[in-house]
Amino acid sequence: MQYISKIKSYFKLFRTYQWVKNIFVMAGGIFSGAIFDPSFFVLSIQATFIFCLASSSVYALNDCIDFEQDRVHQRKKNRPIASGDISKREGIILSLLLAIISLSLAYLLINYILFMIILIYLFINILYSLFLKQVILIDVFLIAFGFMLRVLAGTYALNIPPSHWIIICTMMISLFLGLSKRYAELVVDQTESSTFKNTLYDKNFLLMLIGVSASCTIITYGLYTIDQQTIATHETSNLIYSLPLVIYGLFRYMFIVVLGNKGGTPSKEIFTDKHLLLSLIFYVIFIFVII
Repeated sequence: MQYISKIKSYFKLFRTYQWVKNIFVMAGGIFSGAIFDPSFFVLSIQATFIFCLASSSVYALNDCIDFEQDRVHQRKKNRPIASGDISKREGIILSLLLAIISLSLAYLLINYILFMIILIYLFINILYSLFLKQVILIDVFLIAFGFMLRVLAGTYALNIPPSHWIIICTMMISLFLGLSKRYAELVVDQTESSTFKNTLYDKNFLLMLIGVSASCTIITYGLYTIDQQTIATHETSNLIYSLPLVIYGLFRYMFIVVLGNKGGTPSKEIFTDKHLLLSLIFYVIFIFVII
């Protein structure tokens, strides 16, 4: 039973529930249609798994760096390192091991470009965990850059050129999610913690940026669906009809964040809010039918 408890702590440290974010690795292959080729599909799955290991390495390192602050935080105190289930030394070793495995698999299974993308991802997240997450706006842009690296990893793993539209859309949706996360953290910490200290951001400022990033996401995705290259690639102009699902999903998430005081963990909200989950399912089905 002790070993089972330890394994559970490892999975909690690796935040495997956050692996859903790495679906962005498959985005390039999906929207290019390449993923429907069996060989490309296998490569895409491999690249996604490699990025999952790299992201878990980052999560483990972040918990090691923040364990003292996490110990006095109402929610984060239950994290494995903050609670003492896993030692800080053990966490650093596991983080380093996952980083080495992800880099090795990227080089051996895929190509040198994916190796470099994973290396850049690890490097910027080390800087983020050490001090850049305390720099206003830079912290959110680094989160967005991490999602862009995921998309690039998926395209270069398949040796296909990344679409400029998918890069722009990824940047805007990830900025939206990052800003929403900051707003949720600000509101939840302020209402739940008696030792709340003012963060980098102001609620009104965040609400303005969330609205701007949501608007830009809708506009860029809409332009992508009617772009002539997009229509030629998919041999259909019907992709525009997926836009209402995208708009509804964004609006629903804004409702969850602003009025529901949630959204601190986007990957959890997707699976706990049935409206958001259903809109995502319908969107995926629509895209696969069209493409």
